[in-house]
Formats: sequence, C-alpha cells, structure tokens
Amino acid sequence: MITQLERRLRFDHDRRVMHLDVSGLRFEHPVDVDIHFDAIEDSIAASGERHWYFLIDLTGTAILPAACKAYKGRVHALNLHHALGSARYGATPDIAAALATISQQSGFNMPVFPDEATALRYLQDIRDANLPPRVDERTLRFHDLYPRVSFDTNRRIVEIDMSDMTLHHARDVADLFDHVEARVVAMGRPMRWYALVNYHNAQVMPAAWVEYARRGRDLNTSFSLATLRYNVAEDEAENIRARSASAGFAPNIFATRAEALAQLDLLRSMREA
Repeated sequence: MITQLERRLRFDHDRRVMHLDVSGLRFEHPVDVDIHFDAIEDSIAASGERHWYFLIDLTGTAILPAACKAYKGRVHALNLHHALGSARYGATPDIAAALATISQQSGFNMPVFPDEATALRYLQDIRDANLPPRVDERTLRFHDLYPRVSFDTNRRIVEIDMSDMTLHHARDVADLFDHVEARVVAMGRPMRWYALVNYHNAQVMPAAWVEYARRGRDLNTSFSLATLRYNVAEDEAENIRARSASAGFAPNIFATRAEALAQLDLLRSMREA
C-alpha cells in the first residue's frame, strides 16, 4: 500500500492543491494508518510548502474498526497542521460519518462531496476567498526553556524537562526543539547524547503532533544515542508507541525517572562493553 504513495500523491503548485488518491486502500490496523500518514507528512515536508488545499479521493477506501481511532487522530492532526482547506469525494457513509465527527470535535471543516469536480469547486471557492493561513503565536521563550535542559557530561546524558508543558501548535514545537538542538550543539563534541525526557503532565495537542513527531525523529537521528521517557500519560504513551511501531524505533517508556536511568545505564554498559 505505502510503496504506491508516490503514484497516489500529486502536488499542483499553481493552484496549491495536494491531490491524494486513497481509493481502494484498506486500513486494517493502526500501524497501517501510521505508515500511510507518515509518508504523506514526509511528502508534504519535501514539497517546500507547509500549507495545501487537500483534494482526496476516498472511493472504495476501507477503514476497519481496529484502525478507526488511529485514522481519526491522524486525519485531525494532518488537517490542523497542513490544510488550508480540504475536500473529499467518493466516501462510504461510515467514513463520511467519521469525518463529520472529527469536524464537530475539531472545528475544522472536512466536507465530503459526491464527485471530484464538486470537491474541486469547493476548494476553488476557498482559494478565491483568499483566507490567510493560521498563524501560530509564540508561547515559549528562552527564559521558559533554558532551565528545562541540563547535561550530565559524565554519563553523557541530556535531560529535557517537559513537565507541565503544553505544546499547542507547530510554533511551540519549533521553539522547543530549536532550543534543545542549539544547547546540544553548544556543548560541542561528542554530539550524541542519551536523552532523558520527563513527560509529567506534558501535553502535545493535535495541532502540534505532526511537527512534534517530525522534529523528534530528526533530533533522535542527529543527536541521540537513545531516548528514554518517563512519567508519560497513557494517551501520550499510546501515541508514542504507535509512532514507534510505524517508524521503527523503541518507545522506551518508563514509569519513573529511576527506572529510565536504570535502563539508560544498562544501555551505556552494553555500548561500552
């Protein structure tokens, strides 16, 4: 299914429309959903534009009950982060009902139309209205973030304290990760550290999840020997486990800092053996 995405996704830069053909696809498990949406998000990131009008063909698409929750969550997050407007066509009644529920819960309109021409006219009407993209206002500043990042040079640990932090949108995510990366770079070599993250009462809102997942993956690739998380709320842990299954990394979720440190020391000893 996913290997076909490059043939199913097309960007019309002149009209700023992303055409996505999901027709005939079958989502059986949450991991199917996550792999699919990960690929879409990567393609949008590579397109050079953050915001697009979504035109989506859902003809014959099947979403099995086990995948419904994951699908709703990823559709919601994708629209909040990337969509200037969206229009779908060819949806079965159950998928149309699910999208209507997401619209009601999120406040983001996700209409379903009987055919492509009608859906495209709807997007054209939105474009003609010339509505500006949403602007994410800054809520995190240097003095908020500096005390949340600390280093144990003896054990090669960078600790990131996200306790009681809410990431509302992409701007919050960018400010957090830009700060962490700058602090790691300023430490000089070695550039790779064991990351220990406190999630106590942390919240990553749906509008922030797409960018949070992307920046977290990039940070791990560039700077992390391993990332260990503790005090993670169950809904957040579920998101992390789902992303880890599709992206192929270990979730490393622990109940307490002591448990996370014990695992970190084990990883260090194995690496140094």
